[in-house]
Amino acid sequence: MYDSEITAEELAAAVADTVNVGCRIPPEFYLDELSRLEQLLYSEYIREERVLYAVARDGEIDLGEAVVPEGERLPRADDVFAVCIGMQPLRRRRLSEVYLLDPEEDGECYYKSDDRVLSLSIRDSDEDSVAVFYRAAPRLKRGEGAADRVALPFEFLPLAEAKLRGEAYKRAEDDLLAAKWLAEYNAQLAAFAAWLGGAEARAV
Repeated sequence: MYDSEITAEELAAAVADTVNVGCRIPPEFYLDELSRLEQLLYSEYIREERVLYAVARDGEIDLGEAVVPEGERLPRADDVFAVCIGMQPLRRRRLSEVYLLDPEEDGECYYKSDDRVLSLSIRDSDEDSVAVFYRAAPRLKRGEGAADRVALPFEFLPLAEAKLRGEAYKRAEDDLLAAKWLAEYNAQLAAFAAWLGGAEARAV
């Protein structure tokens, strides 16, 4: 996970000092907007992968019990992109499909049954460990998370700064400055996406 070496609190305070509006914008506003931005970037652009090994109990995996690296949030069912038992990958299905399937005839599968619960439709097996592959994301920058470092490369902090300024001016109903900073954010986001693509190509 990227480390800007700047905490969320420091970034929020620095941006707040540059926003000149006629209404009070609480510090929590900037932290919430930063949290939303990080979640979007990690789910749609960065897509950093993790694997956890869990034990299914009564055909369910509770992702709320996962042990994750410091500074990361617990995975949600929607973050999961693959599940394997032994060397066998399971197919993902919708809950509505599972009732019509027999794992013996239609193949084993997994499905989301709650925000942090995966359910398995599998044959009897001696394997008790399940590998769950998911996309990681930073924990939210509220409470203790406010002291976490912003999970972006240092050189792309202007992306976050532009987004926070744009949203602050939008809240203050200053449409002109909101449009200016959100346009800057979109330009920075395009550059970041291109940089990520280049980094992936160099890693191959």
